[in-house]
Amino acid sequence: MTPSADGAVRPVHEPALVFAHVRARLDGAEPLDDDGRHPGALARRSHLPRLSAAKTARVLAANGFRTDAGDIVLAADLRRDGTLFTDFTGTVLLESLALGRRFYGLWVEPTNASPEQWTAVTTMFEQLGRELDARLCPVDELAP
Repeated sequence: MTPSADGAVRPVHEPALVFAHVRARLDGAEPLDDDGRHPGALARRSHLPRLSAAKTARVLAANGFRTDAGDIVLAADLRRDGTLFTDFTGTVLLESLALGRRFYGLWVEPTNASPEQWTAVTTMFEQLGRELDARLCPVDELAP
């Protein structure tokens, strides 16, 4: 949460982001699905290199992310499109982006994160991104 002029603390208001391979491109397709959220069917018309579901699951679990049922994140969860995850504070929402059993990214949305919580999440993705050659960015940056 960010201090405002009146001294009140406000949550971070970042646009939803996507964690995907640095070479990921949406090929000019409309980036939002019918539900206004993630680019579900875009994978068929886009260049979306897969990411390591095993490494990503280990990092998410080590950083307190769980499935919406409260279970530890497994690689198989990441390979199911639309699987939801939250951090231990419940202030950051992730959604898996997959086509078939191919994991290609995460939709990342701060729902009510403090600046410290958001910094911890973005730092986690920066470190994971270096291992996987991936980045956290707004979805419109994936357009060619």
